[in-house]
Amino acid sequence: MLLNFQKKIFLGFCFSFVSLVVLSACGLYSLDKIVSTKNTIVSVYAEQLLLSEKLRNELSTQLAVMPLFVLTGDSSITHQFQAARGRFRDILQQLQVSNKDIETEALLKTIASTEQEMYEIAQEGMKLRFGGTSKEDVNAFFTRESREETKAATGGIAQLLQKKGEAFENAKLEANRTARRLTLGLSAVTILTILLFAVIAALATRLLRQKREQDEKRAQLFAHEKKISQARKETVEVVSHDLKNPLATMRMSMELLIEEVQAIPGHLPTLHEAVDIAMRSIRTMENLIRNLLDHSRIEAGVLAPEIGRHNIRVIIEEILLQFTPLAQQKSIALTAQMELKNPILQCDRGRVEQVLSNLLGNAFKFTPANGQVEIILKSRERDVQITIQDNGPGINPDQLPRIFDKFWQEKSTARQGTGLGLSIAKAFVEAQGGRIWVESEVGRGAQFHFTLPVAPPLSSEKSPKKEFTGKERSDLECSPT
Repeated sequence: MLLNFQKKIFLGFCFSFVSLVVLSACGLYSLDKIVSTKNTIVSVYAEQLLLSEKLRNELSTQLAVMPLFVLTGDSSITHQFQAARGRFRDILQQLQVSNKDIETEALLKTIASTEQEMYEIAQEGMKLRFGGTSKEDVNAFFTRESREETKAATGGIAQLLQKKGEAFENAKLEANRTARRLTLGLSAVTILTILLFAVIAALATRLLRQKREQDEKRAQLFAHEKKISQARKETVEVVSHDLKNPLATMRMSMELLIEEVQAIPGHLPTLHEAVDIAMRSIRTMENLIRNLLDHSRIEAGVLAPEIGRHNIRVIIEEILLQFTPLAQQKSIALTAQMELKNPILQCDRGRVEQVLSNLLGNAFKFTPANGQVEIILKSRERDVQITIQDNGPGINPDQLPRIFDKFWQEKSTARQGTGLGLSIAKAFVEAQGGRIWVESEVGRGAQFHFTLPVAPPLSSEKSPKKEFTGKERSDLECSPT
């Protein structure tokens, strides 16, 4: 019992530890996924900020190339301008694709339209420069026409950079806050789990200590009960021994008295009846003493059957002879039905006789006058089944599970014995490798069955030439007289 309790405690610890590990792993995995997601969001904002910065650089390149063209009139500078404008448009398109909020879309559209106006002004200025207009006039044209557009484009890009920078910083702050919250939450859960584990450990230790104390007390009580049982056994044996001697003397005296009474001429029914009552009382007392001794041996665990090879048919025939007078006295038909002539069993003859006596005595106790009690012997594969059946009132179904309990008695016969007969019979049968059970229906009598193992054949024994397959009825059959 203690081992099972310790196993449960150990399993509880293992479960708590595994739960802690799994919870921590899940928390770390969740933290990693959320932080990764936040880092992805931060990287997206960082990329947006970088693209905005590139957009400003390309616009600055366009604004720087225009004055060079005005001063030098070199046509190759126009290719640089076109390349810078192409990169500007590509970056602007990337920003438009990745930004779907209304405010950013409106700002990007403003930047795109302003840059388009600046491009048209640059194209007009280049035509003037290629047409022979002086560089002072072309420069004045650029300055006059592109002042507002340049201011609007640079202002829009500056506003975009500010917006993307703020979004980037906010994303970083939110990612850091989320990571801190998750870390704190995971730490709190871990601490709570550890505390819970510690509480479980403390409770388990306390319960284990209480269990150990209870087991020690139980062991002490068991040892004390064992001493009491041993003392009770010794007392019963001493008292039974002291009672058996005077009972033996009384039996011998009564047997002599019976002989003397039978020798007296004439009919003395009153004297005969008194002698019979005295003999029955002596037999009852002897049976009670025997039951008490057997019960004390069973309780002490010292019941050791003397196993030998015995003919169960001979045992049954002797029991029938013993119960014939009682059957005639109670006007009960006592019969036997046996299949085989010489079934040899591996059993304790004295104990088997006692089992049969207890079961037959129980059957006679409940069978009314003009009833029938029958012993049936059936052969089976590895054992034989002996049945004692009667046609008495039967047993209530609610009483069947307790019928082999110690000191159990049916209410109508509660004062006719010790209530040990059936429990002793059960112990004797099981000690010899058999089993015992009862079947009954109210109003249709009871059938007590028990089995005993068949003895293995001796090497000197020869196989029988004839098999007995039919049922043979015993020659001993007692009918009421």
